[in-house]
Amino acid sequence: MGMKTIEFFFDFSSPYSYLTATQLESLAQRTGAQVIYKPMVLAAVFKATGNTMPAVVPAKARHMMIDLARWAAEYGVPFQMSSHFPVNAIKAARLIIAAEAAGKSGALTQACFAALWVQDRDLTADSELRALATQ
Repeated sequence: MGMKTIEFFFDFSSPYSYLTATQLESLAQRTGAQVIYKPMVLAAVFKATGNTMPAVVPAKARHMMIDLARWAAEYGVPFQMSSHFPVNAIKAARLIIAAEAAGKSGALTQACFAALWVQDRDLTADSELRALATQ
């Protein structure tokens, strides 16, 4: 039997993806699994399904903010709504794909999530992405 894997499909622009990412390493350790990071474009999923992101529907947006704060508290992780939200994170996603070849996609994914959702850095800025990749 092969190595257990957790395929994590995510979009940096999703605060729920960030919250999930904070739990992945401990889950992988508990289960003996390897995390495979799979960046995707959530806006394309919304478009393909005729859906809209919750943040643009006022009632859903209010609930989402409460829900995100509750999950962050439950997980014991820092979280702040990014001033860059919604963010087009396609360049950051491409950076993760490139980092996969060097075996650095996990660390870089975690750093990018923290940059956006904890430190409120701009993932669309080339200078930020260079700094994150260099770290």
